Amino acid sequence: MDATRARRTRDRARQGWYARYRQWRFARYLGFPMGPEVLKAKRPSNGA
Repeated sequence: MDATRARRTRDRARQGWYARYRQWRFARYLGFPMGPEVLKAKRPSNGA
């Protein structure tokens, strides 16, 4: 298994992914609905 801390923090791509995932989990913990269905509802429509 490559889920050790050394593996997670080795390169910038992984660091960014884990940082975004930490933010997402914390927002969920605080009660913000961040699912894909909520994000779709927030997008402005381009139609007239």
